[in-house]
Amino acid sequence: MADSEDRLLSVAEVATLLSVTEPTIREWIKDGKLKAHRAGARFWRIRQSEVDRMLSQQSSDRPQTAGPGQRPRVAEPARDLISSLITNPQARGVERGADGN
Repeated sequence: MADSEDRLLSVAEVATLLSVTEPTIREWIKDGKLKAHRAGARFWRIRQSEVDRMLSQQSSDRPQTAGPGQRPRVAEPARDLISSLITNPQARGVERGADGN
């Protein structure tokens, strides 16, 4: 039996809690990533415990942050790309005509 505090939430409420769009929530329901219950022909209801499960899964899937004084590893490829564009602007793959445009 479900916990008495296990409220039923709408797709809009769940989207807000998980910081995604309503179509994303509907896609997750369709794909089986998020368990939901039909409430009539057009509406879905999702248990709070299911949202809590998704939130804990999201936090465990996130990469660990860099320690003090360290750059996050995600920023390194972006830094390298920007650096290469500054030092070699022709590497962008954009062909310029004789008039420079």
